[in-house]
Amino acid sequence: DYPLRRSGSNTQRTTGARLGMLVAVGAMLATRQTPALESADVQALLARVQPESALMVLAARHDSSADAMVLTGQAELQSGSRPGIASRFRAARRAKAVFTSAFARDSMRADVLEPLAWIGRLLPAVFGGSRTDGLAMLQRLERHYPYRGALLRGHFERADGRTVAADSIYRHLVTTQPDSAPAWFALYDLSYRMNRADIARDALRRYTILNPTDRTTMYHRGLLAAVLGVDLAEGEAALLAYLKGPIYVTQPSEDVAWWRLGQLLEKQGQTARALDAYRKALAKDPRDVEFKASLRKLEKSIASK
Repeated sequence: DYPLRRSGSNTQRTTGARLGMLVAVGAMLATRQTPALESADVQALLARVQPESALMVLAARHDSSADAMVLTGQAELQSGSRPGIASRFRAARRAKAVFTSAFARDSMRADVLEPLAWIGRLLPAVFGGSRTDGLAMLQRLERHYPYRGALLRGHFERADGRTVAADSIYRHLVTTQPDSAPAWFALYDLSYRMNRADIARDALRRYTILNPTDRTTMYHRGLLAAVLGVDLAEGEAALLAYLKGPIYVTQPSEDVAWWRLGQLLEKQGQTARALDAYRKALAKDPRDVEFKASLRKLEKSIASK
């Protein structure tokens, strides 16, 4: 998973992008099931993006098992979705401490190795990050869980700017593991950013079939239409459905969804509706430079006719 907000200079700095990736990891991990049946209520809270409530439930249990530690770490990571760089770093450091304790109890758990690898890879050393530690966790994951290790290796290659290597890994995974939703989403996201519209569309369709409960696919269908001009009518319907909510803080934000809808409507020649969508995006975030630029450009185009 990658940051759900854009990474332009006006919306995210390098540090914020790193933390955004950790938040995305937290959201992804929160949907996974742990072996303990009693974790169902905590999993439900995390699925609704209520990490503080999840932490309260876990604290009340006084459970020191590895399962409880994993859930606590996931909740701490998810709490990093709140605004503020400092609070996000604190959440990441708390999560690292919990996952490290869980690793000491059970060094073979994939749901411990993955977040520790991400934290080591993304956080600066002063905040507990260590590329050496992250690589060690990745290598352990590759030995014991080859598929998940390969997928994480692809993410790391991509994060380091080696998109060709990442693309090769994702393509191999969807070929050898055609029923694996995470690999299809990874291929979609990378292909979209490389402007490979047909591959991105097909990969997203396959992901949607494999994971039909993920509402963010509606946003991504609209994103493909808005940016790459793929399936405009379907993308519009998907974005409108996404905007009806609920939209959690770990999902693409409402203001960005309105902005993308404006771009999509503009491609269709629906200028009045596009203006309204841009204005709704700006009402949510009046300081966003890209929202303002899109609105001004469309207004000038209308005035010149």
